Amino acid sequence: MQVGGVRGMANSLQTLARSGQGDSELDKKMKAASKAAAEAIVPSAKAAVPVISGALQRSIKSDATRRYGRIIAGTPARTPYALAVHRGTYRPGSKVRTRATKYLSSVIPKVF
Repeated sequence: MQVGGVRGMANSLQTLARSGQGDSELDKKMKAASKAAAEAIVPSAKAAVPVISGALQRSIKSDATRRYGRIIAGTPARTPYALAVHRGTYRPGSKVRTRATKYLSSVIPKVF
């Protein structure tokens, strides 16, 4: 079997699991590898985020599935402004604009 990239590997593992040859231990290891990759980026994201109260900085954490590592910032209840800080805001008809601070996408390595 030949696999290209994480998505291809995950699809191949899913095919093996359906045929009864899958290994749940391998799934756990893939999830752990995805989580480790995401955790390596979290300190850089915390350093890049603008800090006023520190709530947004404290909310940055990592999570993973077997396919993807995720970096999560903000919660709707405590830091609903997380996306506005990252993307910037503009209200049509208003002169108020908030400059974007790409605290997540700027620290994720670009791999092509």
